[in-house]
Parts: sequence; structure tokens; C-alpha cells
Amino acid sequence: NLPSFTLNGVPHPSPSHTLTGVPDTSVVAIMLRSTNINSANGLPSALSCLPYLRYLELGQNPSLTGSISLPSTLQYLSTPGCVLSGTLPDLPTSLAYINMYNNELSGTVPSLSGLAGLGYFEVAGAPLTGTLPSLPTGTTFIYMIISKTQITGDVPAEYSTRCTALWLSSNRLTGFTSGANFPFYLDLGLNEISGTLPAVPSYTLWYDISQNGVSGTLPDTFLQGKQIPLYFLLLQKNELNGTLPEAWGSSLN
Repeated sequence: NLPSFTLNGVPHPSPSHTLTGVPDTSVVAIMLRSTNINSANGLPSALSCLPYLRYLELGQNPSLTGSISLPSTLQYLSTPGCVLSGTLPDLPTSLAYINMYNNELSGTVPSLSGLAGLGYFEVAGAPLTGTLPSLPTGTTFIYMIISKTQITGDVPAEYSTRCTALWLSSNRLTGFTSGANFPFYLDLGLNEISGTLPAVPSYTLWYDISQNGVSGTLPDTFLQGKQIPLYFLLLQKNELNGTLPEAWGSSLN
């Protein structure tokens, strides 16, 4: 009855050690970050059959390839810095933390609407397509990172009410609906957003809309309704003109 298996930061002495088989079915956590494991034949499919597995940490194993299937009980998934390929796996509704940064995933991001407890979601540095996924309903507040993809379309209005942080740079997004209380951090840099400058949400501390196609003058009302000062503002490499409005002074720190 092995409750967990951890080798984080303990590289195998061989240049790359193959991951084969799975531990006892009673295992709750598998933690193999930075251990030089590989998966020449893909990750063991039996991973998806572990009935008690809650935590799966496989990050920073650059020889870890193939696709992955997840058990329905999983709450924590971390695979940054691997070379996992194929489409994003079916995401168990129990997941609260997902980090699949810098893999080789393709296809679209599936709906997140069934993940009621989701608090952190990151997929970046992969040729993902389609549009941004729908979010869980209710009062969930998510730290969301989707960047360096080929995702297109507008940022859905629900994102500005259910995410405390939105890092959406280096995609192909074309629009954003603002004016809500969240997020605290909003990064829309290096997209294809055009039109006039979207207003800053009331409680945003960090706002980056640089390197888009935003045009026109800097409006007096851009910071209207701000409840707290804005600490970081990036507007460069757009098509803006005019002068810095005097009305902005009280909302900038």
C-alpha cells in the first residue's frame, strides 16, 4: 500500500531512464520532477486506472514524450518542460491545478466548464488552435495562463469576472470585453486586438496591451472607475496618438 512515490530533483544516473509500469494501485501521489525519465513507448496507460491518484508531477523531463491519460480522481497535474504531444487529455472534473507549459500539444483547449474547483490553468508554448475555452460557472477565481499559441477570437466576457489573473500574450486574439472588477493582472500583449483602447477593469494592477493594433487617441475615460491605482501599464507598439490625458494622473501609481 504505497501512498506516494517521490524522486523530485533526483536525476537517474543514466542519461535517460524509461518510465515503465505504475506503482501499487493504492498510490495517491507520483512526484518525478527533473529525474531524466523518458517514455520511449509513451506514458503507461495504466496511470489512468489508478483509483486513488490525486497528484501527478512529471515536470522538467525533456525526454518525456507521447500522450497522457488521466485518472478521474486527479486534482494536481504538472508536466512543464516535457515533450508531451497529441491533443490535451480529457480533464477530470476533480482537477484544481493544471500546468502543461512548453509541451508539444496540438488541437484545441477543451471546455473547462465542468472543473468546479479549478484554481490554476496553464498551457503555453504549444501550437494550440481554436478559441479560448469556457470556464466553470459560479464564483471560481482562476489564475489563467494561455500564451504562445495560435488561439484566435475574442476573450469571453466571463474571463473578466472569474479570473484573478489573465496572462494571454502571444496569441492571435482579436478582442477583449472590459469593465468588470477582475482580473488583477491582465496581459494581452502580442495579439491582434484592434479598435479603440479597451478600458481597464476596476481592480486591475497590471495591464499590458502592447504590440497589438489598437488605434486612436488616449481617452480621458480609459481609467475611469478605477477602484485602486494602476501600477503597470504597457501600451507601446500600437497605433495610438495624441497626448497623455491629465485625468489619468489620479489612477496611476
